[in-house]
Amino acid sequence: MRSTEKLANDLGKYFGNIEVGKNSMSKADLESFAKIAAEDFLRNKIPLNKSLANIYKEQPQLNPNHIRRIAEMSNNEVHDNLFRTSEDKNIQFELADADQVLGEKPVEKIARDNREYYRSPKVVEIEKTASSSEMEMVLPFNADPKKTMLNIGEKLIASKEELESEKLASALNLENEYSKLFTMLSTELQEESFPKISSALLEASDDRQIFSNLVTDLLRDGYTEDELSRGHYKTAGLKVNSSHPLINQYDRVIKIAQKLSVTCRAIELLDADIARVNDVLRG
Repeated sequence: MRSTEKLANDLGKYFGNIEVGKNSMSKADLESFAKIAAEDFLRNKIPLNKSLANIYKEQPQLNPNHIRRIAEMSNNEVHDNLFRTSEDKNIQFELADADQVLGEKPVEKIARDNREYYRSPKVVEIEKTASSSEMEMVLPFNADPKKTMLNIGEKLIASKEELESEKLASALNLENEYSKLFTMLSTELQEESFPKISSALLEASDDRQIFSNLVTDLLRDGYTEDELSRGHYKTAGLKVNSSHPLINQYDRVIKIAQKLSVTCRAIELLDADIARVNDVLRG
């Protein structure tokens, strides 16, 4: 599994904090500069490059990599605003050019047809599981719509491959920990009634899937429905002992199962996004 830091580098540092040399700027900081440039363009018709040049001059903590990020974000901000507010979805405007702002390229007027771009996802949110933090990928604006879509597709596929590995690891862990839980339950049943144990398990968690699996496996293991339902245990006024080994293991299994469920859902969402990207490329 790649680390979050490695993944950040692979994504061009498009989420989380950005560490460049001795300067450190958060994504929120860069977004605030991008919004200033975008608003100056939309409200006052001030070219994006002029606003970026002023920001670069007035903010000594910014370096060339920061300006490139801000340029991409401001392009996205303007594009999204024009797309929302314009009847004509053939969005054209003079893009922010970080190289021009930095004096690395001559002035170049750019007006692009972005009919494909606005169909592509700008932000992809993936709810990761406990082993890695929730992250947001902000994909870079590219003047070539096809190249942008290919880049998006590559990142989505890479993310799916990571989640598939995580899914396999969680599934194996769940199988192992559930086996331990069932063994512990079988041992407890030699001295305690199932109604007493089941009352504690049901009080410990609202999740019913693992409990249902335990009942199914007990019946398969030779217990009868009469044995499992015999007797009644009153729990009024009692508090579940969360430190009991069986309760502890039950909670652990439920958390692993929930983590696996979240991972599977994330893979489904990625599959849908990958399909949409492929549709755009084929179109």
